Order: sequence, then structure tokens, then C-alpha cells
Amino acid sequence: MRNTLINQILVFKTNILTANAELHVAHLLNAQSNILQWNIDHDDIDEVLRVVVLGMEAEHIIILIESLGLCCEVLPNEVPINRF
Repeated sequence: MRNTLINQILVFKTNILTANAELHVAHLLNAQSNILQWNIDHDDIDEVLRVVVLGMEAEHIIILIESLGLCCEVLPNEVPINRF
């Protein structure tokens, strides 16, 4: 049986607020061969980091970002529905 890796999009809430912090994140993420692309949505209140990975767990991204002294947590895939 062949082991096939699948691309995933991992989504995180962060505190990557400054250009300097983003530069450090860029150096770290760009050095990872399993990260195919990434971006930060600075227009979102959660400074959302989206990372396209190949065979990498979310915990690995969290460890990388937190190693820079930044906060990083997985955003759930589900959107809560408010029922009145």
C-alpha cells in the first residue's frame, strides 16, 4: 500500500501584529519543506494565519510560532450558530 500525503489548510489565531514579527515568522515558515504556502490576514481581528502543509500537524506550526514568543492556537473548522 502506498502512503500518500495530502495537502491540508491549517488555520490559526495569532498575535502576529507587526512587520518585524511577520518577518521572523516568514523566515521560520519558509524554511519548512512541508509548508507549501502561508499568509496572515491582518484585516481579521484574530490575525489569522493560514498554512498549506503537506503531511504536517497543527501542533508543529504552533511550536514554531510559539518559539518566537508569539501566540498561536488552532481555529476550529466549525462556525458557531447563535440560536435565539
